[in-house]
Amino acid sequence: MKNNMGDVNGMGKRVLLVDDNKALVETLKESLEERGFKCDCAFNAKEGFAVFINKSPDIIITDDIMEDISAGFRLVKDIRTEEEKSDSAKVPILMLSALKNVTDLDFKERVGTPVLQVNDMLYKPVNPDKVISAINNLLK
Repeated sequence: MKNNMGDVNGMGKRVLLVDDNKALVETLKESLEERGFKCDCAFNAKEGFAVFINKSPDIIITDDIMEDISAGFRLVKDIRTEEEKSDSAKVPILMLSALKNVTDLDFKERVGTPVLQVNDMLYKPVNPDKVISAINNLLK
């Protein structure tokens, strides 16, 4: 089902948003909920992992740098390890990254490799429409 923005309607898909930038989380949550997604939010990697375990999201959007420079990377590793232990399907993960702005390092070519087991990466600053487009691509 398409809405007037041309996006696929979220149709109740559960999104886990993990970012220490509360304003960004609120903006994304509002945009996603307008399109029919259900959102759970966490503001650090530890909270994000707990919500992942308890809520079984359909997709995860996480920041790379939160309480420290590698928090988002550890979160992804912990999620993938848990999925392997429980023999469950891998949840698509979209990483939002400010690392290129901070370090001038580009990790995008590592997406989908054992080094960076995410499905896609967007560089900050991001706008909600780009995030929603990436989500729609990952949930196809």
